[in-house]
Amino acid sequence: MNIQWTLGSGTDYHGTNNTWTGSVKLATSSQTQWISTLNATFYLTGVQLEVGTVATPFEHRSYGDELARCRRYYYKAQATSASSSWGIGYVQTTTQARSIQKFPVEMRTRPTALEQSGTAGDYRVYYQFTSTTCSSVPTYFYANTWEAQTNFTVSSGLTVGEGAIARAVNSNAYLAWSAEL
Repeated sequence: MNIQWTLGSGTDYHGTNNTWTGSVKLATSSQTQWISTLNATFYLTGVQLEVGTVATPFEHRSYGDELARCRRYYYKAQATSASSSWGIGYVQTTTQARSIQKFPVEMRTRPTALEQSGTAGDYRVYYQFTSTTCSSVPTYFYANTWEAQTNFTVSSGLTVGEGAIARAVNSNAYLAWSAEL
């Protein structure tokens, strides 16, 4: 099944209205070309795909409900400033702190990888009133459906057993987990 909303198409894709065709026809020659209409607005609402032959009442979900449903599959914690933090944790070795990040909703399955900004300089470890920029990007340690544990590595100077906070250096930093199908 293929459903398309055509906002503009070339003449090679024009067909006859209300007729079946064996080729790709997306519009008729009398259709308004939305894409070439100055200040045009396109609204698409009230569309719902159904399984089976019986239509059900339209399902209205709040933004918060839809966001929570999406976060079961993918959760991204984006820094908003240099003081953004991902979670508290502890110093594992003299060069590594482990931080625990709680997910806002239970993920559909255990994430097995971590996505991050890709730059070590976007992250830091805060401990004993000292902030140290990471020497490598954060790495995945463990996750279940409710939380993840992430390793933050610095070049040296951490004290094993101390508490620590994983923080951003800037708003480019993020951590993300995927539980896609």
